[in-house]
Amino acid sequence: MRIALVIQQPQARGQELFACTLGNFLLDQDHEVILISLFQGDFPLSFKGKHVSLNWEVKQKWIGISRFKSLSTELRKFNPDIVQANGGDTLKYSVLSAMIFPFSGKVIFNNGGVVSYYFRSGLQKFFYRFLLNRLQGLISISSYSAQDLNGLLDASIPKCQIPIGLNTNFQFALKEAAPNPVFVHIGGFTPEKNHRFLIALWENYQSIIPESMLVLIGGGPQKSEIEQLIDSKSLSNIHLLGSQVNPWAFVPKNAILLLPSKIEGMPSVIAESILSGIPVIAHRVGGIAEMVEALPACFLPEFENIENWSQAMNYWVSMAEEEKSNLLASSREMVVAKFDMQVVGEQFQKFHKSL
Repeated sequence: MRIALVIQQPQARGQELFACTLGNFLLDQDHEVILISLFQGDFPLSFKGKHVSLNWEVKQKWIGISRFKSLSTELRKFNPDIVQANGGDTLKYSVLSAMIFPFSGKVIFNNGGVVSYYFRSGLQKFFYRFLLNRLQGLISISSYSAQDLNGLLDASIPKCQIPIGLNTNFQFALKEAAPNPVFVHIGGFTPEKNHRFLIALWENYQSIIPESMLVLIGGGPQKSEIEQLIDSKSLSNIHLLGSQVNPWAFVPKNAILLLPSKIEGMPSVIAESILSGIPVIAHRVGGIAEMVEALPACFLPEFENIENWSQAMNYWVSMAEEEKSNLLASSREMVVAKFDMQVVGEQFQKFHKSL
């Protein structure tokens, strides 16, 4: 099959990184695959096939007719069987381009998040319903994400549910263990990642274990704001490392992942953390609960409850190494069984072929 994967831009975000991993798998299965990024970005994506960058300016928010034409032109050149939109504005541009400048191939959407979280008006909801019902297929990353769109999607549109996938054989090279407790957050500085709660939690936790360290890896629109918040509170032992091609190379072996998001589809960083031997503390939001079901190395404290979170952090810090290793080992087996790219990729292949 000829498959075009459309992404927002080259960036260290789950949808883009997953699209590259899926694309590489499909290439290995002898499909013809191209990656098309809409907006400008300088993050080096690990896609081994052809990457077409339309290089649109991020700051220009208006929808110009030239954009639809440029996307359609690239798709006509490739003549795809499947055009898979992957998050961000890709649904909007893929569907409207197909309507204004028709191209071959069925347009489907990989729904990796919780769309309704971003609705700010009834008009937005109406527009999204319009786009969804011009698809030829929908893939949702979790049952939570699927249910989020149930009221918007025509029942006749083919749909399925496929979780995240990653290369579970990849060896994550971590830093040597630090002498004191280390907590890490990997994710963009956006409102939904909830860095403000993370800083409030850290302000409290440092009064318990002053020598502990917090590592923040990622970039994004709220990075400067969070830096100013940290400075205003005179908090210490916080290290902001920016976006990294291989974030795990900056994570000590004794770290604990903190993920206090307000909403999530099914974050691959949790699976990567377990594969790396790093326990997880996260909010029970979106698709996280079904993702970590029965994973003993992932704790889900009460939403934005600083006391509960601090207790969970202390629990991992004080746990005997043998017990921690056993919990992580059993969790790793479950992650490999459910999220290995070979398993997940075959599900995508099956759905693509069914259309």
